[in-house]
Amino acid sequence: MKTLTPLACLLALGLMAGHAAADSRALTPQQTQQRMLDNPAQRSTQQRMQTNQQVQQRQLELDRRSATQQQNQQLRSQMQTDRQRVQQSQPGNR
Repeated sequence: MKTLTPLACLLALGLMAGHAAADSRALTPQQTQQRMLDNPAQRSTQQRMQTNQQVQQRQLELDRRSATQQQNQQLRSQMQTDRQRVQQSQPGNR
């Protein structure tokens, strides 16, 4: 029985080495992504990153809309001022 123990140890080491060698092979991007998603902590991090990116995109869109609204308001104000000047410059309004 005692001779099986060293043999079992060698087999176990061989299996671990083989497993480590298999792990060291280059993975495809899909395999890498899948491994990351299989890890709960990594999956949580990935979800947070996606959520943050979505929030940033929404904020950029809101900022863009706000800037557009502000620009439109300035243009309306300028048009109103121009309209008043035109009306005041007409001969019948003096």
